[in-house]
Amino acid sequence: MCIRPSRIDLHAAIDSDDTGRFFTGTVRRFMNEGDEYRVVLAVGDGGPSLSATVRSDVFESLGLEPGDTVHGTVPPSAVHVLGA
Repeated sequence: MCIRPSRIDLHAAIDSDDTGRFFTGTVRRFMNEGDEYRVVLAVGDGGPSLSATVRSDVFESLGLEPGDTVHGTVPPSAVHVLGA
């Protein structure tokens, strides 16, 4: 499965309209990449890591630190399944 980091939106809370397409993750680390931040999330117990890229203003408004819980949404069209 492949998801472009720029297609993942991060939120402090989930709107009831997004209940079918959200996930909850824990911030493992983040890196400042100029105008945006790459946020690496641990999803589930021992599950995969996901990287999300968010604009600096979004990152700052969320106030994320390693260990914080954050919610993400992904549009269905952003998920690509790769063959073996």
